Amino acid sequence: PFHFCGEKYLSGTWVKFNNNDGYVSEDLSKHSAVAQAFSHFTFERSGHRLMVVDLQGVCEERNSELVFRLTDPQVHSSRKWKRQSESFPERFGKGDFGEDGFSAFFQNYVYNKLSKDLGLRDELDVREPTETAYIPAVREYFEEFKTWLSHAREQLEWDLNEYCGPQEFDDNAYWFPVKIWAKKTNAQQALQDIQDKVEAVLAKRLRKLPVAQTGDEDGSKWEDKMSEWRQRFAATTLPWPPGFPRSPLKEVWVVADQAAEQEDITALHEEIEQALAEVSGSAAGGEASAWQKWFDENHQDWYFWNDISYDAFWPQEGHSGDWSWHIVGGNRKEWVNKAAGKSFFEDTAVDKRPVNKQS
Repeated sequence: PFHFCGEKYLSGTWVKFNNNDGYVSEDLSKHSAVAQAFSHFTFERSGHRLMVVDLQGVCEERNSELVFRLTDPQVHSSRKWKRQSESFPERFGKGDFGEDGFSAFFQNYVYNKLSKDLGLRDELDVREPTETAYIPAVREYFEEFKTWLSHAREQLEWDLNEYCGPQEFDDNAYWFPVKIWAKKTNAQQALQDIQDKVEAVLAKRLRKLPVAQTGDEDGSKWEDKMSEWRQRFAATTLPWPPGFPRSPLKEVWVVADQAAEQEDITALHEEIEQALAEVSGSAAGGEASAWQKWFDENHQDWYFWNDISYDAFWPQEGHSGDWSWHIVGGNRKEWVNKAAGKSFFEDTAVDKRPVNKQS
């Protein structure tokens, strides 16, 4: 095939304004300001789906007007654009870095006067964060987290466009978001560092209480319980994951503050575990409370029976079958059937009548 390169026939000084991997010229000339604002403009005008970068060529000024002759640009495209554009189902070549390309540009781009005059908005105002980490709303540790976040970028050498966390404590919050803008891999590293910091700070004072999953969890049904625990106890109770109540409650985190005595914390754990059993039971349509423990005289062994679902299993069967157990709250045994989405606490199922039932 025949290839023709016309760039060498362009007269004037060749200028590279930006590229597709984050380079943005530090030149403060009018031409550079226009080129960078143009890349920003294409991003906003396309609804954050496209961005034209790799702007290069020759430029001059004629009669007080800026003249550009640019060549060989590159387009970055979002995943959303690829899904919605039937006429452009493929990426714009190997140089299309997608959302990472957007982040790379904004990492070095300087929001200039022309951008402002055009009504273009800063990246933090127009783009969803690449990742969002969460720090717990525990007043005792808030300033420690806040101070650590302010220095983490330099100390941990985070390569980020920007990140922002909470500035003031909110008594009504369970978690404070830390929004991160960066290339995906860089954002994930910062996310992991923040999660590690949370675990390290809370390690000696944190206990995680699992919430039995029934298959039809609704986070909203736990709101009253969480509010009640927060009002009644000195220890801080936090719902996990942070998306609560929009997402199902999977764990309750209990963080003891320095003023709480150990016996008070133990009592709190027991009460929360009982409440979890009650709420989990109602979520399962009453099945959790329907489990009973029976003694089989023929086999001289215990087994469990559910009068509602007519299910039965022997404990030895549970270890190799769908049922398994784990200890919570010191010596309390919870049975879980993940396949069926069922669970119950053994001490609420005890019924020692010496009768024989067959499943």
